[in-house]
Amino acid sequence: REELDALVRDELRDPALDGVTITAVDLSVDYRNARVRFWSPRAAPPTRDERDRLEKAFARATPFLRATLTESVDLKQVPMLRFVWGQAAEQHAISPDSPDDAIEPKLGLDRAS
Repeated sequence: REELDALVRDELRDPALDGVTITAVDLSVDYRNARVRFWSPRAAPPTRDERDRLEKAFARATPFLRATLTESVDLKQVPMLRFVWGQAAEQHAISPDSPDDAIEPKLGLDRAS
């Protein structure tokens, strides 16, 4: 989470993402998918249009973020990143067999940091 937050803060030049903070990263059990929760003080509480605008800005930045994470994080593969609005981090992990929005409780393991 810290590495991704630093990349968003220091490396991205998209004005739509200025001030956005990464609040949590929920990894799937197999590390192939990550749900990245973000928050922006400018959009609190956000309208649906504002959330969509921020999610689209992150979708544009995802290839750069994944490529940069490949160089800086010691993983066999960098997970696919899906950015969703979320100020508070829920204690969940993504199941690799479940639909995109289905999540299951964590078992006390914090793989997100």
